[in-house]
Amino acid sequence: MAESLLVRVQRIVEFVTTLPQQDQLVSFLSSNFCPVGDTCGAAISRIDQYGNLECVSAYGFSDNDQLIGHKSALRSDSPGSAAAVTLSVIYLTREDLTGRYRNFAFAEHIDDFSSAVLIPVSNNAIYGFAVTGILQEIPGIDEFVQCLRSIFAFYEVIKLNGSGNLTSLIQESSQLTKRQFLILELIKENLTNADIATNLGYSESTIRQETIVIYRKLGINGRKDLGLDRSGK
Repeated sequence: MAESLLVRVQRIVEFVTTLPQQDQLVSFLSSNFCPVGDTCGAAISRIDQYGNLECVSAYGFSDNDQLIGHKSALRSDSPGSAAAVTLSVIYLTREDLTGRYRNFAFAEHIDDFSSAVLIPVSNNAIYGFAVTGILQEIPGIDEFVQCLRSIFAFYEVIKLNGSGNLTSLIQESSQLTKRQFLILELIKENLTNADIATNLGYSESTIRQETIVIYRKLGINGRKDLGLDRSGK
């Protein structure tokens, strides 16, 4: 990892250990995340009890107030939903937003930026950053993002969940969400992904993605490890 990225990680670690309020953290990250030295747009979104992804804090965008409180269904065709469902870091360029994610609700809010990254840090929290350069072209960016992912996950547990136990961080990252537990129960009833999608009101693609996450969290390869027929995959 480049020295400049290491220095930036250290600065963020030092700030996070002060346990700032959520809005303070987002404001700080807007000025200190961007590896090319410019300010950026920073936001945190969380999954509410109804399965919607809601932006709860934003800073550095032209109209932060319009972003905060915006909700989108997890089954919607958006990068935030994809990151939340797969728990995978997602890099985006403006071309991705105009091509792959045409229904992305925040597209009009990021005219000043060229690329973005969405970082899932827990089962229900996504940290997002929009920058002026192309993140994927920065040497060491993957290592940088993964370092920050661990730092943010620690913050989520310590500050927001009120736990100082590192063991709980490990357990939280592998724990099934309520929706995933419900899907697992339906899988155990030998329902196909299509049946589960109809039952819960999600797309079959979303259920398929969720089952992949479920299997990974349980440390199994699929239905066969549950003693079930594989026809539902």
